[in-house]
Amino acid sequence: MQSVYGRLTRLHLLSDESMLKPPVVFVFSGQGSQSYHMGRELFEKNTFFRSKLSALNELARNISGVSIVDLMYDEQRKKTDAFDQTIYTHPAIFMVEVALAKCLINEGVKPDYVLGTSLGGFAAAVIAGCLSELEGLTAVIKQAQFINTFCSAGRMVAILDSPTLFELRPELHRYGVIASVNFDSHFVMSMNQQGAQAVGAYLESHNISHQFLAVSHAFHSPWISPAQPVCEAFLQTLDISPPEIPFVCAVSGRNLKQLSPDYFWQLIQEPIMFKEAVNSLEQHQSCQYIDVGPSGTLATFLKYILPKTSRSLVNSLMPVFGSEYKALEKFLINR
Repeated sequence: MQSVYGRLTRLHLLSDESMLKPPVVFVFSGQGSQSYHMGRELFEKNTFFRSKLSALNELARNISGVSIVDLMYDEQRKKTDAFDQTIYTHPAIFMVEVALAKCLINEGVKPDYVLGTSLGGFAAAVIAGCLSELEGLTAVIKQAQFINTFCSAGRMVAILDSPTLFELRPELHRYGVIASVNFDSHFVMSMNQQGAQAVGAYLESHNISHQFLAVSHAFHSPWISPAQPVCEAFLQTLDISPPEIPFVCAVSGRNLKQLSPDYFWQLIQEPIMFKEAVNSLEQHQSCQYIDVGPSGTLATFLKYILPKTSRSLVNSLMPVFGSEYKALEKFLINR
């Protein structure tokens, strides 16, 4: 028979192990991570995800008159087709991310931090309790409508090279701006349509690996500034509560105690500081990062950002061409 001392010792060890579990960080990606049929397998096989996404879709239909789910899961579209119209992709990304995050919370996986990049900051704000689902979705749809109305079309390109290339080559910095530096050998540029032709030609002629993102506007650049006055005026009407979950900002890289209305404009105009935000978390502890965005984009970035000495864990639940349902089930079993 096990002694009382032995049982107490075991309980003490179990308690210590639970205390050593790394904090959970939900990370939310933005424009460029989306695709047709993202989340479809979860929609078909996971009851909670389907219910939440359907409820958000009804809210979106009431706001804009459009069924985002019908557009995302159009049988005539392939996953590889360009899903790039801001007016539709803004709410689509938001809805999928909120539905997946709420699905995890329903399974008992609760975040200790939220970190949203670009548009993903809206979903992060909802999960943190700063905005209601209706407010967040309304803000996302209104912002997309304003950008679509007031801004010219633009492009964004991911470049697999050192960010120093941008400063060294006038063929690049003459035509665009840096939207984000994702890791030491990967950065994103934003530019207008004319600039995109020149930048694309330069990258092709020098055999520099790159990929134009599925976006219709040049986010994180001056080319969306025409929408700023009307967008900020709308954002002032939002009822923003202090975060109930620590909110790590990918604009400043810091932990925010309160979100201001203009923060939701800065999210899409200012450069993304995802690396800095992750580094601020890593200074204090190892973490378990859960990428709740489509394509596992941020999970990929994290694998390059985190130092080799880091003991943090990285989970991607919506792989580009993998099984979303199996990825979620495997994560829930092994957590």
